[in-house]
This record gives sequence, structure tokens and C-alpha cells, in this order.
Amino acid sequence: GLEDNPTVLSLLRFGLSLVALGPATILMGATLPTLTRHLSRDPSNLSSSFGRLYAANTFGAIVGTVAAGFILIELLGLTGTLLVGAACSAIAGISALILDQRRGPAPVEGAAGPVPPIRAEPAAHSQPRPRIRLALIVGFVSGLTSLSYQVLWTRLLASGTGDSTYVFSTILAVFLTGLALGAAAFNLYRTRIKTINLLALGQVIIALFVVVGMLAIIDIIDRGGIGQLSLTTNFLTESALPVVVVVLPATFVMGLTFPAASALIADPQGHVGSNAGLLLSANTLGAISGTFLVPFVVIPLVGSPVALGLIALVNLIMGIALAFGARIEARLPRLVTGGAGVIMAAVLVAVLADGGFVDPNIARLRTVGGSIVKSAEDDIASVQAGSLGGYAQLWVTGTSMTALTVDVKLMPILPLILRPSSATNLTVAFGMGSAWRAALNAGLTSTAVELVPSVPAMFGIFYPDAPEVMANPKGNIIIADGRNHVELTTDHY
Repeated sequence: GLEDNPTVLSLLRFGLSLVALGPATILMGATLPTLTRHLSRDPSNLSSSFGRLYAANTFGAIVGTVAAGFILIELLGLTGTLLVGAACSAIAGISALILDQRRGPAPVEGAAGPVPPIRAEPAAHSQPRPRIRLALIVGFVSGLTSLSYQVLWTRLLASGTGDSTYVFSTILAVFLTGLALGAAAFNLYRTRIKTINLLALGQVIIALFVVVGMLAIIDIIDRGGIGQLSLTTNFLTESALPVVVVVLPATFVMGLTFPAASALIADPQGHVGSNAGLLLSANTLGAISGTFLVPFVVIPLVGSPVALGLIALVNLIMGIALAFGARIEARLPRLVTGGAGVIMAAVLVAVLADGGFVDPNIARLRTVGGSIVKSAEDDIASVQAGSLGGYAQLWVTGTSMTALTVDVKLMPILPLILRPSSATNLTVAFGMGSAWRAALNAGLTSTAVELVPSVPAMFGIFYPDAPEVMANPKGNIIIADGRNHVELTTDHY
């Protein structure tokens, strides 16, 4: 019923995903604050406990990503892999019950525990004043920018790979590796770090790594260093290496700075679990905002390359605000961090205005002598129409999908020869519109189902009679998933 409104359909899918995953992920989200409270019997070691758990949790995520994406799905299938994950959760739960039996109960939330009561004058001065609001802002921005980067890196770095599952798994594994290594580094050096200094400088450095990494990849493509990825090319050099160059440095700093925010929530009154839960909730709310706003709002408006620059600008603004607003105590670090953020923000705006950030596929085609007639991007994918080697082509996520060839035009004609009494036709994947157009020319009532909204908009690039064909009352184009349409429709083809 919603196939005529692809935007509402996409939003419904997003909502159903939250409903389907919500109960399990709510419980997953409760584990880290609970474990932080379990280990932090003294508020003074809150950041240490949080940092160690965050690192361990992220290392576990790396193992799960690599095992599922590269091994288990192929061996056991999706359902079998899901059962393995559920079994691991059950083992973790049983282990927690055993640990709980071996150790006495944690301090009651809000009680002072082994720390002297807050009314005791020496204790009141020995513990830092919690800065909950600032910690929540930092946590929200960290979640917003980190998941926005993951969405955008997946879109940009998967360009030309055919959307291989291995590419997605590689990006996620490298993303998590950077976070884990950063968290481990924080645990090693946390006693030598001033929290606000690290948080402010970290935001500026994240933006620097994001911008430099993306410009470096575009420059390598321009010089012919990275070509069109196919199954015959070297996966490590063509796909994994660019991912490491772009993703690892920035995510290392993300992993270094986010645990530092936990130092802002240390509370002499012992609100360890609730404060850690608030910090993670703010971080997760930012992550949800990023995964929703970037594909549904920002990318359709400005495209993925510009969106990446805008998210880096958010990091810079946060770094500048922390340097000057949250008050880095020493004047020189404050001026250096804030000044560097202001200069970088000005440079980034200039780069974006000059078109320095482009889709990797456009840069790749520019290198090999291809031409782009039209480019568009929506919440599903980036799409380009143009020519390469004298042949008109259509690229979706940087991968050539089809060309103007006779065999595509014959796709609806050959089955019509076998069943000449047919009156209706279904074409799954619109492509250039060749098969759909041929079916209409043959007198069939023709429906095309296309997942990517921008693809049918390219029809006129390849066929001058596109307006007349689109006006044919026997033609219908639906923006939906082909399998879902076939399973749900009451029509027959």
C-alpha cells in the first residue's frame, strides 16, 4: 500500500527495524553501565573501569564482525550465524550469574560506598565535581559523528565494489579496531591526560584525519592508483588498504576521546551506574540521530562527499566550543586547540565550496576518460549516467549495472515468444529502462520495480523518447524491493 510513496516506505522500514531490534539492543545497552558499576566500587576509578570495559566490548565486536562477515555466514547461513550470536549472549549471561554469585553485591546506587560521605570536608574537595551536562553533550556528538562517518564511509569506500559483503565487513572491522585501539591507549595514558584538553583536541584531530584521508583517496584515484574493483583484482590493495587509510586514524582518536568523557561523570555520591548509563544513552541517541539524518536528510540534499565534510565541521565546532567554552585551563593549549579548529574550519569550508570532495566513482571515471552526464544520490545509493569507452553506461554505487545492448531489450521479448497470450510484464531492476520500454513497445502492461529512487530519473539520458514512454498508461514504475513486491502483490505477471 505504500509502494507509491517510497519516502514513507523507507521511514516505515526504519521504524520496523527499531521495533525488531529494540528489545535485544536495549538489554545489550544496559550491560556496559551495569558492568561499570560492578567494577567501580570507588568513583575515583570510574574512567579506568569504563575505559577497560569499552575496549573489551569493542574488541569483542571486532571478533564478531570478522567471524560473521568472513566465515560464519558462508558456512552456516544467516539464520545459523544468528543462532551462534544468540548462544554467545546466553554464555555471557550465564557467566555473569556465576560471577555475581562469587562476589558480594555492589554498593547501592547513590550510596557513598567506601568513599567518605559527601558531607566530610576533605572528601568534598578530593573528588572532582561531576560535569554531567557537558559529558552528555560530548557523548551525543561523539555518537552522532561516529555513526554518520560509518554510514558515509560505507557509501563512499564501497563505491565500485559491487557492494560486496566483504567490503562492508572490512569497513566495520577497521572502524571497530580503531575504536578498540584508541580505548586501550586511553587506559594506558589516562592518568597523564587532562580531560577537557583531550576532548577538545581530539575533536579537531578527528576532523583533520577525516578530511586528509578522503582527499588522499581522491588524489590516489586521480593518479590512477585505485581502479574499478572486480572479483579478479587484489582485494587488499583495491579495497582494504583505502579503508585502513581513511577509517583507522580517525576512529583511533574517537576511541581515545569517548572514554575520557566518563571522567566528567565521576560522582563522590556514588552514582556510577546511572551516570554511565546516561552517558551511553546520550551516545546512542546521537548514533541513532546520525544513522537517520544522514541517509534520509543530508545525503539527498548535498550528497555523501559534502555530507562527510559537514560532519567533520561538526567535530571542529565541538572542538572549538570545548577549547573556549569549557575552558581549557592553560592559555597556550586553549589558544592552539581553538585556533587550529578555527583555521581548519575555514579551510574545510573552502574545500567544500571548491568541490574538493567528490564521489570516488566520479574521480575514477575522470581518471580513465569517462564522462558523467548526470549524477544523483538518494537514501539508498549514488547513481551516475554517462559513457565510458564509447558506450553509454549506468553506475550504481560506482558499479556499472547495464549498457545499451540488444540482449537487455530482448529480455521481455523472448518469454513473450513462448507465451504470446501474455498481457502483463514485471521487470525487476529498472536499469536504463531498456527492458521496461521494450515490453511497452510490445503492447504489454509493464511494471518495473526498482530499489534505488534515482535510477528511473536517468531514463531520459539513454532514450530520447522517454517522456512519451513514461506517459504510456500501460507503464508503471514502483520504488520498492523486488522480492518484497513479488511476495506482497496481488497482481500476476
